[in-house]
Amino acid sequence: MAASEEASQFEELIGFISDPRVSARSGAIDIVVGFATNKAFVDFCSDRERAKSVVKPLLRQLGQGNELSHKALTALINLAEIPEIVSSMLDASGVRRLMESLWDMMAARESRSHDSTPLHEELNLMLLANLTRDDKGVAHVLQTHEKEESRGSFLATLLKLFFDPPAPSEDREHPDRCLWVGHILFNVTGTQEGREAFLKGAPHTLNALSKQLRYTGRRPTVLQTLRHTALDQSAHQKLLADQVELMPRALTLVYPPKGPKRDRPVIEGQGNGVTEAPVADASVHPIIDTDGFGPVRDESVRKLVADIVFILGATKSGREGLRRLGAYEVLRAWHLNEEADHIRDQIENMVHLFHYEEEELDEQDRLEALRRQTQQALKAAKEKAEADKHTTDTSSRDTDVPPPLSADEAVADGAPGAGVSEKTSVPFKVSTQVDEMD
Repeated sequence: MAASEEASQFEELIGFISDPRVSARSGAIDIVVGFATNKAFVDFCSDRERAKSVVKPLLRQLGQGNELSHKALTALINLAEIPEIVSSMLDASGVRRLMESLWDMMAARESRSHDSTPLHEELNLMLLANLTRDDKGVAHVLQTHEKEESRGSFLATLLKLFFDPPAPSEDREHPDRCLWVGHILFNVTGTQEGREAFLKGAPHTLNALSKQLRYTGRRPTVLQTLRHTALDQSAHQKLLADQVELMPRALTLVYPPKGPKRDRPVIEGQGNGVTEAPVADASVHPIIDTDGFGPVRDESVRKLVADIVFILGATKSGREGLRRLGAYEVLRAWHLNEEADHIRDQIENMVHLFHYEEEELDEQDRLEALRRQTQQALKAAKEKAEADKHTTDTSSRDTDVPPPLSADEAVADGAPGAGVSEKTSVPFKVSTQVDEMD
């Protein structure tokens, strides 16, 4: 079939989405849903003007009866992989249409009079999650293009939906109809403007978000949102403020409950003569101490927690805040029970940040800098000596450059920074055995 003929058929199909007959609209939308992966139709929608012709009639179906609205949203979700479709939805005030539809659903649920109101929050939110993968979509959710006094209502609505306990969708296909708010928050906090808007509600917003960690399905996106927010180092102080529970709640996912998994002694020494010494008393935040139930089974969740601790450990305010929570003790007990080697390695590489005080870390940094300078000087001297050896005509090494010192000679000679090891030793020795997780 010729491309022009195919395009004419697609245009005719799109025309039926605006047909006054409900049955015609419904049938046309069904075909569009099926065409979402059809290369010819995708190519058709990749033209900006044609994309507009597809998007506008589909958006008009929102709220027009449960079946039509459901089908139109399904079609838009499937087509959201096409950049021109996303751009057309945003240009057609798609975010506002979706939010207004959500407000209607919320009002209908509160009044319990939703005979004529489609209830499919999960589809609205899924499409919003797709739209916010584009920075322009994030800007629409943040309402940055509106007057300042009008901004914030969209984000506040999304947070309100997410802070309610999970409830299933009407068709029971989705156990948590507001799960996709987590994906939207993750996308929003991927921008500086989004992080700032999200943190405006701290500590209330952060504490409400922390309660979502009790729900298994919501943990990944909550932690991804926290990780995104922590990438802004200026936010570390807010994230770790004394009245904020989000980080303590995150650490309960990896800190074991009271009992053998937590109280196991530290193993000191190796080979013959291994001795066991009790772990020194360590203060941890009351929430972590009381509610710790980790390490949770989901490895991806544990990895996210490790990433967040690492990111927060990059700043002085982050390290000090985590020390107040008892990060060293949490990492010690977590390391004892962690099964994934790459996460154990990550813990080992950052535990010194919380074992030592800031002055000691500064001294380690100074010594590390001296060690690198010494290595560079020795390398340069060796390269110079090798170059001179290749250019001389005698075997007597008649050169002004002395041969490079070995590491032992450098130590004996008192070279600056010589003998400083690559890793500073930390009294954080653990058993290689791991108890079976609950």
